[in-house]
Amino acid sequence: RHIASMGEHGATADESQVALSMRPQTCSARCNELLRAKLIERDGRRRITSSGRTALVYVATPKGMREVAG
Repeated sequence: RHIASMGEHGATADESQVALSMRPQTCSARCNELLRAKLIERDGRRRITSSGRTALVYVATPKGMREVAG
């Protein structure tokens, strides 16, 4: 839901982890599950993380938006 709520801005795994108070490993694993299910996708952008590294930005796919809408 967090990535979908960010709209076109999207979110990195790092941003999602902070927003959802998740452990980094848990958030990364969940992002990979959502990617495999085609609920989110990488949009080609990168942003700087809290550790100073760059990370891929994820956005919700149309399928992911439908899932959130219920």
